[in-house]
Amino acid sequence: MAKVINLATVPNQTVSCRLEGKRYVLSFKSTGNIMLATIIRDGVTIVSAVRCVAGALLIPYRSAEDASGNFAFVIDDGKTIPDYLQFGDTQTLVYYTNAEIEAARG
Repeated sequence: MAKVINLATVPNQTVSCRLEGKRYVLSFKSTGNIMLATIIRDGVTIVSAVRCVAGALLIPYRSAEDASGNFAFVIDDGKTIPDYLQFGDTQTLVYYTNAEIEAARG
């Protein structure tokens, strides 16, 4: 089951978490009407300033997943672009394990 990553209702933030034995640092920046994400795993930048879109994996390449999981925004209000004012309400960041991703792709 996907794990929810709690985000605050602020436009720019950084959160860290340990998932499946790996340390992630996730930074989110609101720029105009889009949200950008940077993901660092175990001290290595995986993606930098990638655009956040509902349902799209934030690590866009399988090779960058490195047999680890991935993140996506789940948005329940019909919008396609995350809005930090809705975090924890109608919009949630989730982490999917590699097994969950492969099952969905399968």
